[in-house]
Amino acid sequence: MATLGTFTAGQVLTAAELNAISTFTSFTPSWTGITAGTGASNTGQYSIVNKIMYIRTKYTLGTGGSVTATPTLTLPASASLAGSPSMTWIPSLAGVAVDLLVNSYTLAVLQASTTTIQIYAQTASGTYLTNTTAVSATVPFTFGSSDYIELQGWVQIS
Repeated sequence: MATLGTFTAGQVLTAAELNAISTFTSFTPSWTGITAGTGASNTGQYSIVNKIMYIRTKYTLGTGGSVTATPTLTLPASASLAGSPSMTWIPSLAGVAVDLLVNSYTLAVLQASTTTIQIYAQTASGTYLTNTTAVSATVPFTFGSSDYIELQGWVQIS
C-alpha cells in the first residue's frame, strides 16, 4: 500500500499513487481481553491517507469463546495515535456488541495508550447516555458463541 502525504510541490502523481488512496489492507486485529473459542473469526481492514487511519474490525466468538476483561485493540501498521488536543474518548470510532438473535449494544471507544484503544458499554439509565464501564464478560451482556464486536471509524496518527 502506498503511503500518501509525502509528496512535494510540483511533483506529478502517478495513477498508482492516486488509486492507492482508497486501498484497504486486510489484517488480523490484535486483541487482549478476548478468548476466541473454536471456530472464532477475527478480521479487519485499514487504510492510511496522510495522517488519518480508517479502520474496521469484526471479532466473532467461537464455541467456548468469551470476553474476559476490558477488550483492548492494538492499532495496525505500528500506528500511534496523535493530535492536539489528545483524546480520551474517540468519537470518530464507534462500535457495537451483538448478542446474536437477541440485541445489539452501542459501544464507545477510549484511548488506552498511543497504540491501543478499549471499548466501553453505554447505558441509558438516566436522561443521557453514559459510558459506564469497560466491556467485560457480563457487560453489556454475557458473551457466547457467535456473538460479535464490530468497530469502525477513523483516528489521527503520527
